[in-house]
Amino acid sequence: MKDKDIATASSFLKSELKGRYVLGDSKGMGGAGIAFLATTASTESVRVIKILRPSILGSPELKGIKDDFISEGHKLSLLHHPNLAIIYDFLHTAKYPFYIMDYIQGQDFASAAKHLAKKYPNGGWLNDVFEYARQLFHVLNYLHSNSPRPLLHLDIKPDNFLVNLKRKTGFLIDFGIARYSNKADIHDKDTAIRGTFPLWPSRYYKYLKHFTDENRTLFRINRRLVSPSLDLHLAVRTISISLSEAMHIDSAPSSWDARIAARYRLLTAICDVLDIDKNEGEPFHTAAEVCKWFDQGRIHDKRASNLFDYGLVKVPGSFIDVYGKKIRQVTDTRVFQRLRGIKQLGFTYLVYPGAKHDRFEHSLGVFNNAIRYLDQLSSQNVDFRFRSSLSEEQVLGTALAALLHDIGHSPFAHQMMIDGKYVDHELRTVNIITTDSELKRAIVRSLGKDVYEFSVSLMDFIYKADHGLPIERVTDPSYHVLRSILSSAIDVDKLDYISRDSTHAGVPYGSIVDRDRLISSLRVWYASPKEPTLVISDKGRACAEAMVFARYVLTSEVYWNHAVRAFSAMLSAAIRDVPSSDLNDTMCCADDEFLGWLRARKECVAFFMYFDVRRPYKRAFVLQRKGGGVETEESNEALFDRLQNALAAEGDYENVTEAVRRALEISSQVSRYDIVIDIPEGMTKVTGIHVLPEGHDKPDLISPIYNSIADHFDNVARKARIFISPEIMGERSLSDTNKRIRQVLCETYGISQ
Repeated sequence: MKDKDIATASSFLKSELKGRYVLGDSKGMGGAGIAFLATTASTESVRVIKILRPSILGSPELKGIKDDFISEGHKLSLLHHPNLAIIYDFLHTAKYPFYIMDYIQGQDFASAAKHLAKKYPNGGWLNDVFEYARQLFHVLNYLHSNSPRPLLHLDIKPDNFLVNLKRKTGFLIDFGIARYSNKADIHDKDTAIRGTFPLWPSRYYKYLKHFTDENRTLFRINRRLVSPSLDLHLAVRTISISLSEAMHIDSAPSSWDARIAARYRLLTAICDVLDIDKNEGEPFHTAAEVCKWFDQGRIHDKRASNLFDYGLVKVPGSFIDVYGKKIRQVTDTRVFQRLRGIKQLGFTYLVYPGAKHDRFEHSLGVFNNAIRYLDQLSSQNVDFRFRSSLSEEQVLGTALAALLHDIGHSPFAHQMMIDGKYVDHELRTVNIITTDSELKRAIVRSLGKDVYEFSVSLMDFIYKADHGLPIERVTDPSYHVLRSILSSAIDVDKLDYISRDSTHAGVPYGSIVDRDRLISSLRVWYASPKEPTLVISDKGRACAEAMVFARYVLTSEVYWNHAVRAFSAMLSAAIRDVPSSDLNDTMCCADDEFLGWLRARKECVAFFMYFDVRRPYKRAFVLQRKGGGVETEESNEALFDRLQNALAAEGDYENVTEAVRRALEISSQVSRYDIVIDIPEGMTKVTGIHVLPEGHDKPDLISPIYNSIADHFDNVARKARIFISPEIMGERSLSDTNKRIRQVLCETYGISQ
């Protein structure tokens, strides 16, 4: 039958085309037609003639295929696109209908991808494959935008997308089962449609009626399922098959250039989104929308995540896929590995047993957040002026600064609170980055000298700005936005620890923050062309309010839990007599090493007597700075400020402990370590952030709710406490000791109660 069809068709065409074309050999035969090469008599240009198989005319069962063939010719004759073959003539009234079209020299998409992978290894093939995939969606956008009705191809597969490697062009062919989308169709009616079985969504298999040929099927399917989303699904299945063929040859994306690996991740992400079997509810995207995703590829290349090489690491709450060789060279240094031994929350694990996570884990989470912030500012929703003003070195340097922000943290930071005893961790961080030769070599070798220098400059700028120190004139206005990313009310550090600390402490407070929505709301607003400011859009307003509220509750209930603060005050009292020089020498230790060093000092014996058996001192006095705006028995602003000053002045500290002895009639022989004062610091600076309201071009302050929480943060959650050893406190009630100590302290300092 095959040879007879070819012979009959060849004889018919020779008689039909004499004088115009010289007919050549047959190039193949499909289910409906036969393809012949032909050369124009005048210009000797090569064409393809596709003719209906003669045997179909005598088969009533295949009448539908004949109709499809004629329909294909009609549709193609009306189409004009660089990724489609041109139709020169269509004779549907001939005995055997045929049409004449461009001769496309190429190979199917899967074979072309495999060929490219062999020729350009180490991911060098990916950019070409990405480009052909982009062309496929652009031609689909053209078809789906056809007026007055979208044209659906419905048979997209590697064999039907031919790639001409010399012309770097892909051509979508075979419109045999294409059909127009009829918006007037009644959706609850079924329709017959053919398809290539392996590529169709598996959930559609229940509509299969029978196979009409090898892998070719007839479906009886609800009309609403014959939609543009089906074309998109078939397109990404085609791309996935072609990628798979190439990956059989070159399958090591971890060693590829970062930009190439980023293209690969973008392409596979698009495939996942549009694959009907991978998405519940059959999410609908248009071909036009997908074309924008591809066209954003050039902008996508500038995203922070694409400047790092691929590498996967999982930490609770974070899924980081840029933890490749570049970053591992930095984190594998001794000074960074030390953070594995620094607990994020110090003594908090004595009250919340799960809170043993370390600053290494936290630093990776902050690094991941910084990349997501920077990526958002490179997205199509944000003014591209800001991202285009940043160099790659500045983007990398900002992410690096986020990664290293805690590298100078001491053991039990935010819990040893004695002013002037040791260098604060932010300044130590800057010092370590500028003086640690191993770390510097790793950064320069991995990311470059310019990245290293920018990161040091940015961190120095942030430290001085946060502490009100003189700053050299900054000519680059982007510093202010980058500072907000790393240090502000909604910075990458707070966004990480609020969620992470909640998870490990086993409390629900951090779960109220919608991290994804907050990040997606980030914008850059320009007061003038040279004054960019980080703001959030209106949709991020509630997220920012939730974030500051979660931080408020975490601080009140976890960080400043009275038992946690008791251990902190006990440690602070124990190290008061340790020389500052000795103490600073231990600030680069890990927690266990530091405790071991303390254990050997006679000044700290009393602390370990209680610490080793988890026996915190008891509260004898509690005072708020303000009572939520109303004076209460627990608030006294003047007395609070006087006690805060006492922590910084040795003589005054002794005056307070002496007043406690008198108030509670405690013997003067009691050790100075038995009465300790605690006023936490470091969590009280909550500043407002601006919101860009919907439909406005100028931001305003976030909201009364946010600012109310911020105003009361220092006045309510933060408390001055005096703790006494359990033996001395005995069975006294806090209510009784609180009143007596308050009275004596007010008399001592001449403060009204």
